[in-house]
Amino acid sequence: MQHWDDLRFCLALYRHGTMSAAALAMGTNIATVSRRIDRLTETMGETLFVKQDRSWVPTQRCHDLITIARDTETSLTLLEGERSQGPAPGATLRLTCELAILQLGFLKSLPGFLTSYNDMHVDLLFRPASLAYAETDVSVGFDEPTEGRIMRRKLGKLLLRPYVHKAHQDAVTDWLSIPYGGHASRINSLMETHFNRQSKLSVEGLNLSSSLMSEIPVAAMMPVAFTREQPDLVPLEEAAFDDVVPVWVSYHSSRKLDPIVRVGLQFIEESLAKDPKGGFLQT
Repeated sequence: MQHWDDLRFCLALYRHGTMSAAALAMGTNIATVSRRIDRLTETMGETLFVKQDRSWVPTQRCHDLITIARDTETSLTLLEGERSQGPAPGATLRLTCELAILQLGFLKSLPGFLTSYNDMHVDLLFRPASLAYAETDVSVGFDEPTEGRIMRRKLGKLLLRPYVHKAHQDAVTDWLSIPYGGHASRINSLMETHFNRQSKLSVEGLNLSSSLMSEIPVAAMMPVAFTREQPDLVPLEEAAFDDVVPVWVSYHSSRKLDPIVRVGLQFIEESLAKDPKGGFLQT
């Protein structure tokens, strides 16, 4: 791959769907976008986009390139950010993160982060907040962002399996639902099929779910990484199925050089790297 710019045009067409919108976003014209996509297609020797109605839809091969383009874009942004000034004293980092992800590993790195940035205040939020409307600085969640002008990168995948508390493993006839973003319906259908009934209980967060499972005979789709430190949770033996959910980090493109966003991304990367058990996400 000789031309990073060609990947940029590929990423723009994926994000915006049409040649005209991609050209507008990149400050160029439709002919340039078309020429760059054609050159990349010729280089790869495979079709990268197919026309569906009025939009260009990426092929599977193109999705591979899009992943590379996003990672490259994020890395370049971080390098650019390292040349900018650090956060102002007293600045606040607003990090929105799914509660289940917070409970898996990010909190373990928080003391070190606060020591490194002792003049900063951190707001950890687990309720939905908009990047487009500047309600948060950096977001980590299970759903790929769909708002406009959002920089996003998939951090990895979270492996889920059905678990029960060992005190009730021979008496489980029901299950509880844990929200995993837009993937909940697919995950819940696995449990509904196994138990032949809908859940009567929905619980937000892994810690509360684990506590309830110790009190009542219910199963739940839990992250395998979470159960490493929960020896009383054991796999539901007769349920031979699992699932994976992606984990995304995102921020608004207008803030790619913002020192607040930069340190937020560093915190997330360090949280993953410092997990003593090798990371709770699969690649």
